[in-house]
Amino acid sequence: REALQELVLTDAATSPVLSSMGLGHRLCTSPTSTPMEVDLAALADLGITSSQFSCAIYNRVRREQLPNFFKHVRIDPDGGMDRIADIWEPTKVFWFFLLVASVAFNVASILALNWTLTEGYMDTVRERVNLVASTRNASMAASVNAWGVGTGHVRAGLSQETVSIFESIQDPDSRQQFLSIAVLMATFEVSWVICSVFDSARRLWIFATSECEFKSYMSLRNFFQDALPHLSGFSSIALIAKAHPSLVVHEYQEFISKSPLRRSAIGYSALTGWFLLTRVLLVVVAVSAFAVKLVATGLKLISPDVRPLFKWAAVVALLNNCMGCIAVGQVLQDRLFLFVFAGQDTEYQDDERALRDVYRCRVSREIWKTFAEGRDPWGRWKAIVLLATWDHYDLQRLLIEPVEVTPSVASRARSFFSEAADRRRDGEMSPRMSDDAVDT
Repeated sequence: REALQELVLTDAATSPVLSSMGLGHRLCTSPTSTPMEVDLAALADLGITSSQFSCAIYNRVRREQLPNFFKHVRIDPDGGMDRIADIWEPTKVFWFFLLVASVAFNVASILALNWTLTEGYMDTVRERVNLVASTRNASMAASVNAWGVGTGHVRAGLSQETVSIFESIQDPDSRQQFLSIAVLMATFEVSWVICSVFDSARRLWIFATSECEFKSYMSLRNFFQDALPHLSGFSSIALIAKAHPSLVVHEYQEFISKSPLRRSAIGYSALTGWFLLTRVLLVVVAVSAFAVKLVATGLKLISPDVRPLFKWAAVVALLNNCMGCIAVGQVLQDRLFLFVFAGQDTEYQDDERALRDVYRCRVSREIWKTFAEGRDPWGRWKAIVLLATWDHYDLQRLLIEPVEVTPSVASRARSFFSEAADRRRDGEMSPRMSDDAVDT
């Protein structure tokens, strides 16, 4: 191992061992001779690190003006449709249940927090109404106390937790301003969740009833690839992704491409103005939602009346909302699609965007046909799991043609070293003979 490490650290061109392994220049000057492949796993077993391996490869290719780095990478022309069954893995069941649990937890935490904010707002409204009434009529003081104003008692219909949370904001005007913004955010967020649920149901209905196969399987794909991941991490905070500097250009191109008004200069300008206006509004909503949720979570943490489990559940929910701002898996998948379908100019044309959507639809169709309509009794279950967990790793496995792995020099060398050591230990080969054999 020490000898091999020293050889890797030296110039590969002067190392006959590395040259024989295909890392240095050819030992034979014949133009038809080619270096042999090296098994990196075998070299790792012999003590070679990846950085040393990279150094040896660099020494080999540094004299080549245009080295071929992608000799073994080939894009499958049919997109791997004949290898759909190969992407199934039992671990996908775990990721599927994790996705479903994330959806349930996120929706429940959104509803719970927004209900608390709404309760706090209604409590503030009641308090102000009773205070105004008490100034007009002193006899209303008793009813004011009944509402719990200025006392530590539970106000009408409210839990002690809700009362104690917002009483931490001492200034009534600041509390009123905060809860007014909070209730607007809560209304918007709950409405968005309800609309998302109805939209998901609509997509499943289209899949079950549509006579157009493209619309049917595209709706199925959108439900599992877009709707479910969206619900697993959605909040008003996530709207900031619509104006993210790294994603806004892609969002703009997709927005323009879906409108027939883009053909005229006036229509194009109107679409651009509307896009900019909506992005500004989304940023305002996202920043407001982040401020409200941050304050509400902090108030829960310091409130003595909130159970510890609910305190940390609120923290996890806020962290999940922040992590869900950008769907990293979707971004990676979109980037891989851009590489394959957009071409060298890195911008989708209409035909390229259409071909991308057709490929997405066809993959969903093949998954459903292969598993749900196959003979496997668990086929429908596997199809649902695959559609929900299909990611950029599966996409790369389908797009890249598999390369047949041939026995490498390192693999044969490793087996030969082992065999030589066994023979020397058994007395069949002297130390000098074994050294000469290794040199050969």
